[in-house]
Amino acid sequence: MMDHIPDRSPERELARLFREEREGWDREAGRARLVEACVAACEAEAAALGRRRPEASLLAFLAAQARFTPPGAWVAIAAVGALAVAGTGVGADGPAAFQALSSAGGLLALVCLVGVTRSKPFGMGELESSCPFNAVSVSFARLLLFGVASALVLALGSASAGAQGLGAARALALMAAPYLTACAGGLMCARRAAGPDAGGAAVAWASSVTAASALLFYAAPVAYAAASAWAWCLACLASGFWCASEVRAWLGEGARGFAPRRGDVRSPLDI
Repeated sequence: MMDHIPDRSPERELARLFREEREGWDREAGRARLVEACVAACEAEAAALGRRRPEASLLAFLAAQARFTPPGAWVAIAAVGALAVAGTGVGADGPAAFQALSSAGGLLALVCLVGVTRSKPFGMGELESSCPFNAVSVSFARLLLFGVASALVLALGSASAGAQGLGAARALALMAAPYLTACAGGLMCARRAAGPDAGGAAVAWASSVTAASALLFYAAPVAYAAASAWAWCLACLASGFWCASEVRAWLGEGARGFAPRRGDVRSPLDI
Protein backbone atom coordinates (compact mmCIF):
# COMPACT_ATOMS: atom_id res chain seq x y z
CA MET A 1 0.00 0.00 0.00
CA MET A 2 2.96 2.31 0.58
CA ASP A 3 5.01 1.10 -2.39
CA HIS A 4 4.68 4.52 -4.10
CA ILE A 5 6.10 6.36 -1.06
CA PRO A 6 9.88 6.96 -1.00
CA ASP A 7 11.93 5.04 1.62
CA ARG A 8 13.02 8.15 3.55
CA SER A 9 9.67 9.93 3.42
CA PRO A 10 7.96 11.16 6.61
CA GLU A 11 5.10 8.72 5.99
CA ARG A 12 7.43 5.70 6.05
CA GLU A 13 9.27 7.03 9.08
CA LEU A 14 5.99 7.50 10.92
CA ALA A 15 4.80 4.00 9.97
CA ARG A 16 8.12 2.53 11.13
CA LEU A 17 7.81 4.39 14.45
CA PHE A 18 4.27 3.11 15.07
CA ARG A 19 5.35 -0.45 14.20
CA GLU A 20 8.28 -0.34 16.64
CA GLU A 21 6.10 1.07 19.41
CA ARG A 22 3.42 -1.58 18.81
CA GLU A 23 6.03 -4.38 18.93
CA GLY A 24 7.46 -2.86 22.10
CA TRP A 25 4.01 -2.86 23.69
CA ASP A 26 3.55 -6.49 22.73
CA ARG A 27 6.89 -7.39 24.28
CA GLU A 28 6.08 -5.46 27.47
CA ALA A 29 2.70 -7.16 27.72
CA GLY A 30 4.31 -10.59 27.28
CA ARG A 31 6.94 -9.76 29.86
CA ALA A 32 4.29 -8.59 32.31
CA ARG A 33 2.32 -11.81 31.85
CA LEU A 34 5.49 -13.85 32.42
CA VAL A 35 6.28 -11.94 35.62
CA GLU A 36 2.73 -12.41 36.88
CA ALA A 37 2.91 -16.15 36.16
CA CYS A 38 6.22 -16.44 38.01
CA VAL A 39 4.87 -14.52 41.01
CA ALA A 40 1.77 -16.71 41.09
CA ALA A 41 3.91 -19.87 40.94
CA CYS A 42 6.11 -18.61 43.78
CA GLU A 43 3.10 -17.74 45.91
CA ALA A 44 1.59 -21.18 45.29
CA GLU A 45 4.88 -22.87 46.21
CA ALA A 46 5.20 -20.77 49.38
CA ALA A 47 1.64 -21.65 50.37
CA ALA A 48 2.33 -25.35 49.75
CA LEU A 49 5.49 -25.20 51.85
CA GLY A 50 3.58 -23.45 54.62
CA ARG A 51 1.01 -26.23 54.75
CA ARG A 52 3.64 -28.98 54.63
CA ARG A 53 5.26 -30.32 57.80
CA PRO A 54 9.07 -29.96 58.08
CA GLU A 55 9.45 -33.74 58.03
CA ALA A 56 7.48 -33.98 54.81
CA SER A 57 9.58 -31.22 53.23
CA LEU A 58 12.79 -33.04 54.10
CA LEU A 59 11.49 -36.35 52.75
CA ALA A 60 10.36 -34.65 49.55
CA PHE A 61 13.78 -33.06 49.20
CA LEU A 62 15.54 -36.40 49.70
CA ALA A 63 13.23 -37.97 47.14
CA ALA A 64 14.06 -35.18 44.70
CA GLN A 65 17.80 -35.73 45.20
CA ALA A 66 17.36 -39.44 44.56
CA ARG A 67 15.32 -38.68 41.44
CA PHE A 68 17.90 -36.26 40.06
CA THR A 69 20.80 -38.63 40.71
CA PRO A 70 21.88 -40.14 37.37
CA PRO A 71 20.47 -43.66 37.00
CA GLY A 72 23.96 -44.88 36.15
CA ALA A 73 25.01 -44.26 39.77
CA TRP A 74 22.37 -46.64 41.14
CA VAL A 75 23.17 -49.19 38.44
CA ALA A 76 26.87 -49.00 39.36
CA ILE A 77 26.08 -49.48 43.08
CA ALA A 78 23.93 -52.49 42.23
CA ALA A 79 26.79 -53.88 40.11
CA VAL A 80 29.21 -53.50 43.02
CA GLY A 81 26.73 -55.34 45.24
CA ALA A 82 26.57 -58.16 42.71
CA LEU A 83 30.38 -58.22 42.62
CA ALA A 84 30.50 -58.49 46.41
CA VAL A 85 28.09 -61.43 46.38
CA ALA A 86 29.95 -63.16 43.56
CA GLY A 87 33.30 -62.47 45.21
CA THR A 88 32.45 -64.59 48.25
CA GLY A 89 32.48 -67.66 46.01
CA VAL A 90 35.94 -66.98 44.58
CA GLY A 91 38.37 -69.64 45.77
CA ALA A 92 37.87 -72.15 48.51
CA ASP A 93 40.76 -70.93 50.65
CA GLY A 94 39.17 -67.60 51.61
CA PRO A 95 41.89 -64.95 50.92
CA ALA A 96 40.88 -64.54 47.28
CA ALA A 97 37.26 -64.04 48.29
CA PHE A 98 38.24 -61.47 50.91
CA GLN A 99 40.40 -59.64 48.38
CA ALA A 100 37.40 -59.45 46.05
CA LEU A 101 35.29 -58.04 48.89
CA SER A 102 37.99 -55.51 49.72
CA SER A 103 38.16 -54.33 46.12
CA ALA A 104 34.36 -54.10 46.06
CA GLY A 105 34.55 -51.73 49.04
CA GLY A 106 36.94 -49.43 47.17
CA LEU A 107 34.80 -49.50 44.03
CA LEU A 108 31.72 -48.69 46.09
CA ALA A 109 33.42 -45.60 47.50
CA LEU A 110 34.49 -44.54 44.00
CA VAL A 111 30.90 -44.64 42.74
CA CYS A 112 29.59 -42.75 45.77
CA LEU A 113 32.25 -40.03 45.54
CA VAL A 114 31.28 -39.25 41.96
CA GLY A 115 27.76 -38.45 43.12
CA VAL A 116 28.65 -36.69 46.37
CA THR A 117 31.21 -34.27 44.88
CA ARG A 118 28.99 -33.08 42.01
CA SER A 119 28.12 -29.78 43.74
CA LYS A 120 31.57 -28.29 44.21
CA PRO A 121 32.43 -27.40 40.58
CA PHE A 122 29.47 -25.01 40.41
CA GLY A 123 30.16 -22.87 43.53
CA MET A 124 26.72 -21.83 44.72
CA GLY A 125 27.81 -19.25 47.30
CA GLU A 126 25.61 -16.47 45.93
CA LEU A 127 22.43 -18.52 46.43
CA GLU A 128 23.15 -19.61 49.98
CA SER A 129 21.19 -16.77 51.62
CA SER A 130 18.05 -17.20 49.50
CA CYS A 131 17.49 -20.95 49.09
CA PRO A 132 15.55 -22.96 51.71
CA PHE A 133 17.71 -25.99 50.77
CA ASN A 134 21.26 -24.72 50.35
CA ALA A 135 24.50 -26.50 49.47
CA VAL A 136 24.73 -27.99 52.97
CA SER A 137 21.29 -29.55 52.54
CA VAL A 138 22.20 -30.92 49.12
CA SER A 139 25.50 -32.32 50.38
CA PHE A 140 23.85 -33.88 53.43
CA ALA A 141 21.08 -35.40 51.31
CA ARG A 142 23.57 -36.93 48.88
CA LEU A 143 25.76 -38.23 51.69
CA LEU A 144 22.70 -39.77 53.33
CA LEU A 145 21.39 -41.37 50.14
CA PHE A 146 24.74 -42.83 49.07
CA GLY A 147 25.49 -43.80 52.67
CA VAL A 148 22.29 -45.82 52.94
CA ALA A 149 22.96 -47.48 49.59
CA SER A 150 26.52 -48.28 50.67
CA ALA A 151 25.34 -49.73 53.97
CA LEU A 152 23.02 -52.06 52.06
CA VAL A 153 25.87 -53.21 49.81
CA LEU A 154 28.21 -53.75 52.76
CA ALA A 155 25.53 -55.70 54.62
CA LEU A 156 24.83 -57.77 51.51
CA GLY A 157 28.51 -58.63 51.08
CA SER A 158 29.02 -59.56 54.73
CA ALA A 159 25.82 -61.65 54.81
CA SER A 160 26.90 -63.48 51.65
CA ALA A 161 30.30 -64.18 53.20
CA GLY A 162 28.61 -65.44 56.36
CA ALA A 163 26.44 -67.78 54.30
CA GLN A 164 29.60 -69.16 52.68
CA GLY A 165 31.13 -69.78 56.12
CA LEU A 166 33.82 -67.11 55.73
CA GLY A 167 32.76 -64.96 58.70
CA ALA A 168 30.38 -62.04 58.31
CA ALA A 169 32.17 -59.70 60.73
CA ARG A 170 35.56 -60.29 59.14
CA ALA A 171 34.13 -59.72 55.65
CA LEU A 172 32.47 -56.51 56.83
CA ALA A 173 35.78 -55.18 58.18
CA LEU A 174 37.59 -56.09 54.95
CA MET A 175 35.01 -54.23 52.89
CA ALA A 176 34.52 -51.27 55.23
CA ALA A 177 38.21 -50.42 55.73
CA PRO A 178 38.96 -49.61 52.05
CA TYR A 179 35.52 -48.09 51.62
CA LEU A 180 35.96 -45.66 54.52
CA THR A 181 39.56 -44.92 53.56
CA ALA A 182 38.58 -44.17 49.98
CA CYS A 183 35.64 -42.00 51.08
CA ALA A 184 37.69 -40.02 53.60
CA GLY A 185 40.63 -39.45 51.29
CA GLY A 186 38.36 -38.71 48.34
CA LEU A 187 36.47 -36.03 50.26
CA MET A 188 39.77 -34.55 51.44
CA CYS A 189 41.16 -34.40 47.89
CA ALA A 190 37.91 -32.96 46.53
CA ARG A 191 37.88 -30.35 49.28
CA ARG A 192 41.42 -29.19 48.56
CA ALA A 193 41.23 -29.33 44.77
CA ALA A 194 39.92 -26.56 42.56
CA GLY A 195 36.22 -26.74 41.75
CA PRO A 196 36.43 -28.32 38.27
CA ASP A 197 38.99 -30.87 39.50
CA ALA A 198 37.12 -31.95 42.66
CA GLY A 199 35.45 -35.02 41.19
CA GLY A 200 38.58 -36.14 39.38
CA ALA A 201 40.70 -35.83 42.52
CA ALA A 202 38.20 -37.91 44.52
CA VAL A 203 38.03 -40.59 41.83
CA ALA A 204 41.83 -40.71 41.58
CA TRP A 205 42.17 -41.32 45.32
CA ALA A 206 39.45 -44.00 45.39
CA SER A 207 41.01 -45.71 42.38
CA SER A 208 44.40 -45.79 44.08
CA VAL A 209 42.87 -47.34 47.22
CA THR A 210 41.11 -50.00 45.14
CA ALA A 211 44.30 -50.76 43.21
CA ALA A 212 46.31 -50.94 46.45
CA SER A 213 43.89 -53.48 47.92
CA ALA A 214 44.27 -55.62 44.81
CA LEU A 215 48.08 -55.35 44.77
CA LEU A 216 48.23 -56.19 48.47
CA PHE A 217 46.79 -59.62 47.73
CA TYR A 218 49.65 -60.42 45.36
CA ALA A 219 52.37 -58.75 47.42
CA ALA A 220 51.32 -60.09 50.82
CA PRO A 221 48.47 -62.65 50.67
CA VAL A 222 48.83 -63.13 54.41
CA ALA A 223 47.13 -59.74 54.83
CA TYR A 224 43.85 -61.43 53.93
CA ALA A 225 44.39 -64.43 56.19
CA ALA A 226 42.41 -65.00 59.37
CA ALA A 227 45.35 -63.95 61.54
CA SER A 228 45.18 -60.41 60.09
CA ALA A 229 41.54 -59.81 60.98
CA TRP A 230 42.47 -57.65 63.99
CA ALA A 231 44.54 -55.35 61.74
CA TRP A 232 41.58 -54.83 59.40
CA CYS A 233 39.35 -54.02 62.37
CA LEU A 234 41.83 -51.38 63.56
CA ALA A 235 42.06 -49.97 60.03
CA CYS A 236 38.29 -49.88 59.84
CA LEU A 237 38.07 -48.01 63.16
CA ALA A 238 40.75 -45.46 62.22
CA SER A 239 39.32 -44.85 58.76
CA GLY A 240 35.86 -44.48 60.27
CA PHE A 241 37.04 -41.61 62.49
CA TRP A 242 38.85 -40.05 59.53
CA CYS A 243 35.78 -40.35 57.31
CA ALA A 244 33.55 -38.75 59.96
CA SER A 245 35.98 -35.84 60.22
CA GLU A 246 36.06 -35.37 56.45
CA VAL A 247 32.28 -35.51 56.19
CA ARG A 248 32.07 -32.72 58.76
CA ALA A 249 34.67 -30.71 56.83
CA TRP A 250 32.82 -31.30 53.56
CA LEU A 251 29.58 -29.99 55.06
CA GLY A 252 31.53 -26.99 56.30
CA GLU A 253 32.67 -26.34 52.74
CA GLY A 254 29.05 -26.59 51.66
CA ALA A 255 28.13 -23.92 54.20
CA ARG A 256 30.54 -21.61 52.36
CA GLY A 257 28.91 -22.47 49.06
CA PHE A 258 32.08 -24.33 47.98
CA ALA A 259 33.66 -20.95 47.35
CA PRO A 260 37.39 -21.22 46.51
CA ARG A 261 39.68 -20.32 49.37
CA ARG A 262 43.19 -18.98 49.21
CA GLY A 263 45.76 -21.74 48.92
CA ASP A 264 43.49 -24.17 47.05
CA VAL A 265 45.25 -26.32 44.48
CA ARG A 266 44.44 -24.83 41.10
CA SER A 267 44.03 -26.52 37.77
CA PRO A 268 46.77 -25.95 35.16
CA LEU A 269 44.02 -24.50 32.97
CA ASP A 270 43.48 -21.71 35.49
CA ILE A 271 47.07 -20.46 35.30
